[in-house]
Amino acid sequence: MIETANAQAVTDDGENWRIQVRTTVANPMGSMGTSRKRSRRTVMVGFWSHTSGLHRLPGNPLIDVGEVERETQQIITGLEQHRDALPFPPDDNYELWLLDKQTQMPLVLAGSSRSKDALPLSASVTWRASAISDLGFVSPSMIKSREGNAPLQGHQYRDRLQEIVRKRSAGAQWFKREPDGGGSGLEENRHIEELQHRQLPAAAFPPLLLEESWTDSESQDLVADYIAWQAPVLLTLAGLSDVTHRRLQELARKSASGIYKHYRLYPHQLEPAVLKAALVEVRLRQADQ
Repeated sequence: MIETANAQAVTDDGENWRIQVRTTVANPMGSMGTSRKRSRRTVMVGFWSHTSGLHRLPGNPLIDVGEVERETQQIITGLEQHRDALPFPPDDNYELWLLDKQTQMPLVLAGSSRSKDALPLSASVTWRASAISDLGFVSPSMIKSREGNAPLQGHQYRDRLQEIVRKRSAGAQWFKREPDGGGSGLEENRHIEELQHRQLPAAAFPPLLLEESWTDSESQDLVADYIAWQAPVLLTLAGLSDVTHRRLQELARKSASGIYKHYRLYPHQLEPAVLKAALVEVRLRQADQ
């Protein structure tokens, strides 16, 4: 993310950026002959890349066009200046974790924030394995266990994973993560007062954001399948051990498209041969289309 006072650009691949601007918008409901009331809103301007430039989305006729143009040009200048510094160091060190109902230890990361001022904790915190529209997760272990039965639909793999996480979790807690990887429980969790201000070591937090140890083989295999599917994305995490990084790298070999999308955001580059093979494979596919 790159931000100015009234604009931001966000990317999940290091190449294509979504630009939003906070600007003045007139209220279209003002009565005839009277000045319209105005408010501040965030509007989507469009998409920018270094190779293609800015692709604008249709604009709201009620926005302050001059302000949007100035803010957009400022954020594009920032993109040109800083895009080669990717990946940026992470600074969202306030983390919301669902807790294991038995141990009260972090089970899965449910959210994060850069500021302590934005730490609301709703009565019900849910974890989603992927966006609702993303049906890419398929579990080979579930397919094998259902041999001879009707095939599952795309969302059912994700739903089963979310179900086992829900059954194992109870409550949630915000932590401030420290440079050494440990975390301090925050007082925002008044409903679990006994856990406030507790200090947990780095080892208490699953390095791949989801606990990988499960008591039954079905859940263990399902989580392993999910980690394998997420490997190209998980390689964007900072602070991975060499052992974990090598494991993810081996898993990611199976997804050239995933590596191609995210490699610009890897704090530690893949082995040159692995990266080159992935890039060549994707570019050959694109040439055939």
